[in-house]
Amino acid sequence: GRPRGGKPVPWVQKRLEKAASLYAECPRRGDRCIIATLSGGTPHKPMPTDPKSGYQVFEAEGNAQHLIRALGVPAEDVYEENWSLDTIANAFMFRAIHTDVAGWRRLVVVNNEFHMPRTRLIFEKVFGLPPVPAAGSY
Repeated sequence: GRPRGGKPVPWVQKRLEKAASLYAECPRRGDRCIIATLSGGTPHKPMPTDPKSGYQVFEAEGNAQHLIRALGVPAEDVYEENWSLDTIANAFMFRAIHTDVAGWRRLVVVNNEFHMPRTRLIFEKVFGLPPVPAAGSY
């Protein structure tokens, strides 16, 4: 989703702009919202790099930076999930390390139209599963 050393590709930029727009509407509704960027990268593509440092950047990190630096979303409201490499893992890892832990119960998934049918099915499946408490006493 990000070329080496540059800003997000056009289709990713559109979804980040939509996420920032939805985020900006939250205070008007009296809601507190966050944005979570998902993905460690795409396994069959080179990792993007930071133009200043030259170091590799996870897709979620680069997109979070764009939301903060270019679109003005406060850093304290931007979360990242950097472990996943595909849509199934996006949903699973987001649930495992963020939503279940923080108790987030209302999600809006922002994606491009060409990704949405598959994304919707996967997120509905992963988030439709109830959390399973650990068995036994500790």
